[in-house]
Amino acid sequence: MPKPSRRAFLGSAAAAAITVATTTTAAPTSPFKPDAKPRQISPNLWLFEDTCNVYVVRSGSHAVLVDFGSGAVLDHLPELGVSQVDGILHSSNNSSSASCPKGRGTSEWIRVG
Repeated sequence: MPKPSRRAFLGSAAAAAITVATTTTAAPTSPFKPDAKPRQISPNLWLFEDTCNVYVVRSGSHAVLVDFGSGAVLDHLPELGVSQVDGILHSSNNSSSASCPKGRGTSEWIRVG
């Protein structure tokens, strides 16, 4: 059996590398995707049903969140007139409310319970 040439080997290796580099894989998705929008309970209070119930308490353009869920509530804050989240109050120790992304506009994390 003839030994493959270095040129043939490098050509096939380059083709394999290009195939791997151009193949895209789907980003991992979360099994839970809330499809609801926040429901207004009173003039400055909304409920967002997520991995847990998330409440938005608004004062002007600022808000405090009670629980956090998956964080999907952040996408809906502009339509509620909220531009700054001043804090998040965690009312339980469940893992869904413990996953808080740092640097998304909150300045204080408070855990109760």
